[in-house]
Amino acid sequence: MSNEIKSRGPEKRVTRFTAVMLVLTHIVPSPIFILTELGMGAVTFDELLLTLADPVIYIIPVLQIVLPILMFMSFKKELDAFDGSEESTRRVNRHVNLFEKVSIVLPVFFSALSPAVYIARYNQRGLSYVAFGSESPFLYQMTLMLGITFVFSLFTYIIYLQSIERNLSWLPYRTEYKTMSLVSRTVTAAVFGILGLVMVVECMFFIPANRSLSNYEFLLRILPFVAVAIAMDVIDFFCNINDVKRNMVSISGLSNSLSNRDYTVGKIPVTMRCELGDLVNDLNSFSGSTHNILVGIRQSIETSNQTAGILAKSMESASKSVSDITNGIEIIGSSITDQASGVEEANASATHIMERIRDLNHSIEAQAASVNQSSAAVDEMVANVRSMTQILEKNMGAVNSLGQASDEGRQSVQSAVTMSQEIISQSASLMEASSIIQTIASQTNLLAMNAAIESAHAGEAGKGFAVVAEEIRKLAEQSSKQGKSISDSLKALSASIGQVSERTKEVQQKFDAIYSLAQTVRTQENVVVNAMAEQSEGNQQVLDAMKQISDTTLVVKDGSSEMMVGGEQIVREMGLLNESTAKIKGRMRDIESGVAGILNAMKEVSSSSEKNQDDLNKLGEIIETFKL
Repeated sequence: MSNEIKSRGPEKRVTRFTAVMLVLTHIVPSPIFILTELGMGAVTFDELLLTLADPVIYIIPVLQIVLPILMFMSFKKELDAFDGSEESTRRVNRHVNLFEKVSIVLPVFFSALSPAVYIARYNQRGLSYVAFGSESPFLYQMTLMLGITFVFSLFTYIIYLQSIERNLSWLPYRTEYKTMSLVSRTVTAAVFGILGLVMVVECMFFIPANRSLSNYEFLLRILPFVAVAIAMDVIDFFCNINDVKRNMVSISGLSNSLSNRDYTVGKIPVTMRCELGDLVNDLNSFSGSTHNILVGIRQSIETSNQTAGILAKSMESASKSVSDITNGIEIIGSSITDQASGVEEANASATHIMERIRDLNHSIEAQAASVNQSSAAVDEMVANVRSMTQILEKNMGAVNSLGQASDEGRQSVQSAVTMSQEIISQSASLMEASSIIQTIASQTNLLAMNAAIESAHAGEAGKGFAVVAEEIRKLAEQSSKQGKSISDSLKALSASIGQVSERTKEVQQKFDAIYSLAQTVRTQENVVVNAMAEQSEGNQQVLDAMKQISDTTLVVKDGSSEMMVGGEQIVREMGLLNESTAKIKGRMRDIESGVAGILNAMKEVSSSSEKNQDDLNKLGEIIETFKL
């Protein structure tokens, strides 16, 4: 509403011509009434002067001038108070409606009042018109005044009505406040014109002096008035129809422009506040709405084309990212396969080490029994020195084998730790790739939502685009779900690898302990061998050596027990590592399947985007045929 009337400038004023025509509508009947009375022979010139000499009768003409002016000033004040709001629009429309109705009622009221005043003064002053003799001229004057009003005031009222409605073209028109419908205007003009003509003719018969005239003389006297009345009726009807024609031409021009797809034409003003005004309002509203819709569609097409270009670039970037992810998955799969082989070998080595440790433990137990028996009989100890030497040599070989196996196990575990760190690093890059996929899916979903909104603005023309937008949104949701599944799998993978890495480090520590104990056993075995060499020097030395052997054997036994416990723990941890590796391989297969689904979805999105862009280009070509 504020765009229709922004200021209180000259375009809101009603011209003086309108005020003049309003006053003439009220006052025109009086002078024509006087001239018609003389022409019809109702009064003589002297009788007319005598009648006009009464100042009381001039009250009516003064009221006919002053009252319309006051009405117009009040109406003008109401117009000046218009501020463009809807409430003000309805208030001013109500005043326009009332003003136009009062403007047609008051002239008729004064036309009926004037003869009554004239006759009242006629009787009070004791006047007498020759043409009427003893009869009262009231019926004649009333009929003549109303007939003149219906014929001549109708003309000025039509001009006044056309003027005020053209001057009020700036005021937004509301249907509920129209003064008269188009049919009412036409019927009123026709009825008033015909009724006025009949009254002008009929009043001739109310003059007693005319009854004595011959038919020829009567016709000669009445014919000029009939001709003038008929001419005025024709003019009244022409003015009314011409105003309708002018509005229809304006409406037809706008309709032709719209039918030729030319929406650059501006709004046409409402210059008739009737059904034609309703039609103008509807056409203006249709033109504005259609123009906005077409402009919106064109802008939507441009935005959609830009979005399609961005989507194409995003899909290309996404394809590269997915390719990188696929390559990373292949590398990880290869690494996991190598890791699985290493874990199996490490598990086999740990099992073999455990068997050696059990053998060593049995040997140590046998050695402890032998030492106890040697303590009971020194003589038997000497006899068994050679046997003990052979056993020690076997133990030395076993210890050497244990040390070598422990060193190999430690190296294998170190390789597993390094491999776990590499897997964790590669899992981090996969997490970044999964985040990229989810971001792309989110952007695609947002773009699909924007496209759906724009298609909704497009109405019927955007239904096909809405379907495409919905498919893009579904694909975006599928991509987001796949991205989340990949992210969850990678998180589980990273956690599992972290556990494997920690447990592998523990295995490495155990192998370090085994290696250290093996070196200790080797050292102790060297001491035992030296002690056995020196045993031949004396029993005392043998007894001392046996004591040292006994002590050393206890230490070795304790170490062997610890080694057995550690070995069993290593075997269990290696089993867990083997199971984790199998789970990782399964997760990697799921990831490969998800990436394949993403690639297929991206291909479908690219195909749909190309088809959508072709449809938008076709729609854009249609929109370009409109002048906006």
